[in-house]
Amino acid sequence: MAYSRFGRFAAASMATAGTGGDVHLWNSDRRAVKTIATGETRIAALAFDPMNRNVLAVSGTSGLVRIWDTSSGKPILGTRGDLAGAAPAMAFNPRRRGIMAIGSAAGTVKIWDTKSDTIVRDLKFEGPVGILQFDLLTEQLAISTGTEIHVRDSGTGRDVSTIQGLPEPPKRLEFDPLVRNTLAMVSGTGHVGVWDSSSGKPVRELQGVTAANVVAFHPLIRNSIAVGGQDGSQGVWDVSTGALVHALDRFPAPVTSMAFSTNGDVLATAGPDVGVQLQPIEDWGGG
Repeated sequence: MAYSRFGRFAAASMATAGTGGDVHLWNSDRRAVKTIATGETRIAALAFDPMNRNVLAVSGTSGLVRIWDTSSGKPILGTRGDLAGAAPAMAFNPRRRGIMAIGSAAGTVKIWDTKSDTIVRDLKFEGPVGILQFDLLTEQLAISTGTEIHVRDSGTGRDVSTIQGLPEPPKRLEFDPLVRNTLAMVSGTGHVGVWDSSSGKPVRELQGVTAANVVAFHPLIRNSIAVGGQDGSQGVWDVSTGALVHALDRFPAPVTSMAFSTNGDVLATAGPDVGVQLQPIEDWGGG
């Protein structure tokens, strides 16, 4: 599940993975506008280009990443063999049009310019790449490889910091789009920690979180993060204190995907065999 940064000004404001390899596109009025048959057996990840109104990237179990035009439902571009890998990790640079990172099980991260179909940077690590996440404020790129997190300058490839010695590979990484160097990590054990990405040092843990699967930062409220759990629990925390701000009704399945709408007025939650739940937001506070 993914929201477009352009909201109602885009051909589709939200994309969801359907059964098989279908991707369903929805407008800002929450009406279905198009279904894309990607040819994949299963969708692994979806991502809108935050700098390109009608561009959606889709990765699947084939090991390819394909770029689609959401206005026409037609493919624009696909990765070549040197970018392929089983369900590759991917993320768009939120400040540079058409630039995305793709990670592979072979331990490589390639910065791909989708406008010219060229590789502009090639990074290598020991261990398979599991998660990629860009920081909107610094353009740093967080990369998980097993039990380590590497933070790199995406423009130069320079090493910024490394988080080592994690007990298990993380489930999710997410940067706060409003607070510099603030990285939230969902651990393999279901806890959520807040880290300083510039130093690689832990800051605090969210209180009472023990079964988290996913997190999503609010796009307009500083330090406000939603957490979805394996047990269906949902809530909003203040990462500056670690305290619970707002408890939400339990989701009827494990929460496997969570995202705020572009203007922050809706929280979308998804889980297996349940579909997507849209929860209107009035004000959950924050720092």
